[in-house]
Amino acid sequence: MAVQGNFTFSDNFLLPVGRAHWVDLDKPAKPLTEGQPLKYRLTLVLNDMPETQELLKKVNDYKQKYFGNKEVKMPIVKADAEMIEKNSWYAGKYRVRMSASIDRKPVLYMPDKSAAVEGTIYPGSWVAPTVCMVGFKQAGNQGVMFIMKSVMFIRDGERIATNRDDGSQYDGLTQADIERMIGSEDKPAADITY
Repeated sequence: MAVQGNFTFSDNFLLPVGRAHWVDLDKPAKPLTEGQPLKYRLTLVLNDMPETQELLKKVNDYKQKYFGNKEVKMPIVKADAEMIEKNSWYAGKYRVRMSASIDRKPVLYMPDKSAAVEGTIYPGSWVAPTVCMVGFKQAGNQGVMFIMKSVMFIRDGERIATNRDDGSQYDGLTQADIERMIGSEDKPAADITY
């Protein structure tokens, strides 16, 4: 265990298998809080199962050690009415947030432990992340957070719509449509190779 300020980093541990929702693993994304640095992020959705209850206990024990009964931000929460209104499939599930700093990109694995290529992990895929846990106190916020170390792609799942573009708008666009829309303008010369 490592110490940072008044907090001790937990050892790395494996989270239960869940569905990826928000995925910023190939390149860092804008922070959720204004003025913070870019981060790699993943939001995981867990079913209510014994492994999830064990994780809740582990996080609550850590929180109790450093914050007592004080209300603080937590990396895992039961889906509330607002979350379910935005994403009905959250009903009865838990949301888990984790991140990694721009200089500590999480390692991405396939089930055989080979490297996963960019884009393998997408909203809806089933994954198993490893994290460590640490407390934080900054800019008036305090709580417990998960620092992402690695993510293993487990298997494909039904793609989850996010408010990000998933590219499905291009599904019906054919080469013939493109040529028709461009017309005779800007056609590359026949002798140009790419």
